[in-house]
This record gives sequence, C-alpha cells and structure tokens, in this order.
Amino acid sequence: MAIQAEKSLVQDAFKKGHAKAMSGITDMSAQFRSDAAISKTMTDTITDTMTGIMGNIKLKKEQEKVAFEKGLEPFKAIANKAYETLHSQGEPLPQKFIDAVTNEVERLQDEFEAVNTEGKGDTRANERKRMEIQGRLKRITNEAINARASFMKIGQSAGDWNTQFIKPENVAPMQGVLDLENADKNDNYNVAFVDGRLTITIDNVERTGIRSSVGFIEGSENEDGMPEIDYDSEEEEEYKYTESVSFNLGDMEKALPTKNKATDAMLMQDITNNEEEGKNDRKQGKPNKWQNRLTVERAEHAYASSIKTPDQFQDHIREIDGIGNGGFVEGLWSNVDIPMTVIQTMFVDDTGNPTELGTAFNQLDVNNDQVIGQEDYEKLRENENWQTFEKNIEALHDALVNVNNPAFHLKTSVDLLAKYKVAHDIQAYRSGFGEEAPVAEGEETDIMNIINESKEENPG
Repeated sequence: MAIQAEKSLVQDAFKKGHAKAMSGITDMSAQFRSDAAISKTMTDTITDTMTGIMGNIKLKKEQEKVAFEKGLEPFKAIANKAYETLHSQGEPLPQKFIDAVTNEVERLQDEFEAVNTEGKGDTRANERKRMEIQGRLKRITNEAINARASFMKIGQSAGDWNTQFIKPENVAPMQGVLDLENADKNDNYNVAFVDGRLTITIDNVERTGIRSSVGFIEGSENEDGMPEIDYDSEEEEEYKYTESVSFNLGDMEKALPTKNKATDAMLMQDITNNEEEGKNDRKQGKPNKWQNRLTVERAEHAYASSIKTPDQFQDHIREIDGIGNGGFVEGLWSNVDIPMTVIQTMFVDDTGNPTELGTAFNQLDVNNDQVIGQEDYEKLRENENWQTFEKNIEALHDALVNVNNPAFHLKTSVDLLAKYKVAHDIQAYRSGFGEEAPVAEGEETDIMNIINESKEENPG
C-alpha cells in the first residue's frame, strides 16, 4: 500500500508539472486535481462577501474606478473649455483645421482641372470623374462644418459621459484632441484629411507596456533537444514607449459615449412604481406578487426583450443615476453564481466543442454544481496558481459585459441583466410591502439571490 501511495503522489506531481507548463489562459484541471490528491482536502471556509475573494476583486475594481474618474477631471475641464470657446466666445477652429481643409480643397481642385475637358474633347470618364470630385468636395465642406459641431457636442456632454465605457488608453490622446486652445502651438497636434474624413492625430502619446521573460531549466532537454522552459522563473517588467493616435469626428464621439438619460428615468420609475405597489398591496391585504414564479419570469422576459442591441445593453449596465451601486457591471462582482450554461453558450466553436477559453472557464466550477460560485473561488484561491485563475475570472466577467469582446453573446448577457434588474424591482416592492429583503449587507445587488428565493417561495 505504501508503494501504491508513493506512486500516486509521483503521478499527481507529474500531472501538476505538466499543467504548470501550459501558458496563457490555462486548463488548470490536472493541476487542481493533483493538488487535491496531495493535500487530501482544500479549505471549505466561505468568508463574508466583502472580505472574501470576490470582495477583494471588486474592491480592486472600485479603486481602479476611483483613480480613473479622478484622472478624467482635467479631461472634462478641457472639454468644457472647448465648448465655451466655440459656443459662448464664438471662436473659430484652430488654424490647423483651416489649413487642412484648404489643402484638401486645393488638391481636389488640381484633380478637377485635370479632367475638366468640357467641350468637343470631353469624355464620359472625365464627366464621371468631375461628378465624383464635386461629391468629395461637398463631403469635405460637411466635414468642416461638422467639426465645429462635434467639438461643441463633446464639450457640452462632458457631464454625461458614460465613464464606465471610456477606454483608459483613449483618455490622454482625446485630451490632446480637445485642447483646441493650444492646438496651433502643439507640434504633436496634426490635422489632415484621411480617406475623406477630417482626422486629428496626436503624436508621441506616452504608453506603458509589460515585457515577460522566462528562463530555462538547467540540464533539461525536451524531445527536440531544446532546454525546457522554467515557468516558475517568469518575470514581468514595465517599459515606456510612444505612439501616434488618430481620431476622425465619428471616432471622437464613439470614444466618449454618453448616457441615455431616458434609461435612468425609466429604471428609476420602475423602482418607484414597485415600492408604491408594495405599499398598496399590503394595505389591501394582497399577497406579495413576487412570490409567484411566473410573475418573476414574465418580468425578466419583458425587460430582456426590450434590449435589442449592444448599444442598448451597454447603456443599461452602467451605474444608473438615482439607483447608484455601480450598476450591473460592478454588481456582477457581487453575484458569484454564474450558471455553467453561460459558459456552454458563449465559449464553443463551430462544432459545439468548448474553445480554449471555454475549457479554462469550465475548470472554475470546482464543485461540479453547474454554477461558478463563491465556494469555487475560495477553493481556487488556495491553489498556488491563483493568479492564473484570477485572470480567467476577470476574462469571464469581461466577456459578459464588454460588447466588443469576441466572446460577447448579447442574449446570454441580457438574460443575466434581466435577473439583476428584476431583483432591484423585487427589493423595492418588498420595501414598500414591509418585508425585509433577505440579503446580507454588501450583497444588495446579488443578481440571483432574491430571484431564486422568490421562485422557491412559490414554485408554481
């Protein structure tokens, strides 16, 4: 028996070494099973949400959010000043914009003169070319007119920017773009027409990159005669570099998305209506309407069916004025029960098999209970490769809320959002009805907790 036990440990250690040799987003199942066999058991202790592992990740995200929004303050000030300069003071655009339009008009004028052969020597080809150039000239005129309007629109909307969806890498170059006061004095500020679009390019934008390096295991050799990589020796270092970043007028507005205030009004009204309805139902002796499972499911379906585009989804998952709490994006970190059906829907290839990401995410369900939950995270945290698991968790959450993520699946994410939204409606109703919502402090935005409880109270 002792010999068998030793053999088992050796095999588990081998599996562990093999799993560690994988890089990037990794299938960690072999290593997790080997650690479990060697150590027999892993901790089952589940700590409070705000001090547990998901609380730690959420706290990190909140700290990043505060730092990011603080960094936006001078950016918003410059945007407001651009609006003030163009609107209230009636200032023209910087000379660089005028020069760009002039240069493009002159270039088109030269093209036009080359085909301006009206008369006996004219051809159909030249006639078509002249019409094309006239059309391009009209578009240039429109671009020049729209440039002023775009700057004013961006500056005026600074207070309503949807900051959760402003990419950090766009902040510095867009701040440069909107600094119209110093554009003509800034050698890094360039304006030109690119493919018929008025385009602003900011040169020498400072960036920070990360380099990774690994060593080799001394004396080792693989089947190709090469030394084996020592993944434990991996090191990362930051480095600085600069690049040029360009925006046309459409890019500028997309880089600074704004809130649809009608969304805030609608969702806040739903909260108010549910609270009032709860009060009235209690006065009239009616039962809590949310105890009926069908009521919950119909509410979820009605809301989900109203979100038809990625843009709508993005507007609904932000922090809603009047409700707060970070919205669905941040609320998702408080809800750790992500159904495995989500993984099976989003991360499969054309043949229905799990992708590399899907395989990695499947390993997060340590307990095999078909949800990725708090207990899974706590156990994974005990694993020596927790940093890899943490990256996988963040990648999964990004796929659920980032409409530009290749794995994003609108219906899957909308269904989760609907549960989150209806959970808030149920809480408001219970507040009016006089029932205490059975959730712990710090878990007010748990997507599944209230929904599941409501369904369990009356399964039919």
